[in-house]
Amino acid sequence: MIEQEDGAPINDWLEKASQAANEHAVRIVLHVREQHRLILLCSTAKTAPSVLAVEKTIIPLVDRLYTLLPHSSIEYGAGSVVQSLLEISRSYNEAQHLLMLHRRLPETSSILYYPQAGFYRYLYAMKQEAEQFPAYTSPLDTLAAYDQEHHSHLLHTLAVFLDHNSDAKLAAQQLHVHTNTLNYRLKRIAEVGKIDLNSMAQKVTLYLEIKLLLLEESQ
Repeated sequence: MIEQEDGAPINDWLEKASQAANEHAVRIVLHVREQHRLILLCSTAKTAPSVLAVEKTIIPLVDRLYTLLPHSSIEYGAGSVVQSLLEISRSYNEAQHLLMLHRRLPETSSILYYPQAGFYRYLYAMKQEAEQFPAYTSPLDTLAAYDQEHHSHLLHTLAVFLDHNSDAKLAAQQLHVHTNTLNYRLKRIAEVGKIDLNSMAQKVTLYLEIKLLLLEESQ
């Protein structure tokens, strides 16, 4: 699926897509133009290929499209390889999901194939679970309330720290603060949020909750 955010006409998208498909021995079985989106249903020339074999073709194909249509506002997303017509709708929904992630979490924009999206694939399911069964007050809520009252940046600091694999030096560089300043903030984060930053389980939980928070804020 190819989508352009700024509403510009798609013009020669299909021609470029056909060129890329021919280069990779892929057949475009069906294409649909939908406003500023081009949806492609593709198949390989091989008979009953394995999923792995198709993936080795589809991923370079999407990469090639990226070079043929390098416009900064164009987004690409491919759903899973399927082996039955009944599964096409699932693959289509996956491609839509991936494009939505690109818009709401820009860090995912380099992920072009849905199965490679890792934990991002589960964020919406986690969001629905959290809404349906609100289990507890997250430490993130506590940090956000503290930040609002004291005009601090503990929640943002925690997000950057976790994004950089708990590397204080890299996180400090990203935040443009001295490492000592970051260490002080981390100490306050642990105290205010009652967070054990040495616990991998707790850090993973908070990391996922931060991604959910960003997802909600972007809606």
